[in-house]
Amino acid sequence: MTLNELIEGLRAADPTTVVERGFHNPHSYRGFYEDLGFEPTGRTTVGEMLAAALDAHGTTYVGWKGGEYTMHGGSLCWLALEGSAGGEEITAELLAELLADVAPPAAETLAAPTGIRAFTRDQLADLGVPFELDAPDAGLALAEPDRGLATALSRRVLGTERWTTVHELVFRSPDDGLTYRLTYDVGSTESVNGVDPFHREGAVVFAEHVEERAVVTREWRSAVERPARGREVSRALTEVRTVLSRAESALLGDRPTERLYESDGRGLLMDAAGEWVAAYDPEHEEINAALQDVIALLGPWQRTGRPLGTERGRQAALKGVPCACGRLWAGRVGFGHTEHGTRCAECK
Repeated sequence: MTLNELIEGLRAADPTTVVERGFHNPHSYRGFYEDLGFEPTGRTTVGEMLAAALDAHGTTYVGWKGGEYTMHGGSLCWLALEGSAGGEEITAELLAELLADVAPPAAETLAAPTGIRAFTRDQLADLGVPFELDAPDAGLALAEPDRGLATALSRRVLGTERWTTVHELVFRSPDDGLTYRLTYDVGSTESVNGVDPFHREGAVVFAEHVEERAVVTREWRSAVERPARGREVSRALTEVRTVLSRAESALLGDRPTERLYESDGRGLLMDAAGEWVAAYDPEHEEINAALQDVIALLGPWQRTGRPLGTERGRQAALKGVPCACGRLWAGRVGFGHTEHGTRCAECK
């Protein structure tokens, strides 16, 4: 779609209409410097998109690696982050899709499930969320009641995408004293430093009410160090190591794992940068913690080196050792047991 066609299509719509997804920030598209790029954004109005398109007409932009390019009515238009060459061409179909995705009324938007608070963007800005809490005069976990800023309690990186890094912030809101958790994006390169931190959200940003809870585990461990078996081979060890390997490969880490699909369920959902959109499983952290427990539990039997000798030699050397409890052990008695002739705590 050319710039003239885009302007014509936007003029045909009501400029006051609020849509869930739109575009702003016109620039020289990195894929083809002579083409016009618009950065995707969250909730906006048709009038704001039209203003961005009109501003671009006749404007000269500097290409990603230099050169000047003046946009005109025949310039092709793309939806892409500035500095990205992996955008999506704006077509009549895409424009119709954007214009049809009308945002619900404000009253409906502010409704939030139990345990969730809906903050407007202005409210978050007044609280200093997310960036102002990083300032030296605010400091991590230090409140500034005179300024009305929130108290930052925890901040960590959840994962990275092609052009942004996803962060998690836990903060205490000064108006109700409750603690909330939300996620936001930061540009990964200088060219995308101005990305909207809440570009995935609309006019409001939902934050989850959370509480800090101590997670303490206690377990009994042997006072006597077990023999190292990293170089040994047996059927039981092979089965255990298979489970351990599967748990290690299944470990989710901090990255999203669930690929999202288009509404018809046929094709993968792609973002403006041409990347697959992935989401977190609702029990992501619980599954991750369980896998880590399995890895820690089976770690003592992890293979640490090539077995000594050949398999045939190992089999020939493997002898049955009887125990006082009547069991026959392979090679040596089990930990805590005693060879026949005496009795032990386990041999009852």
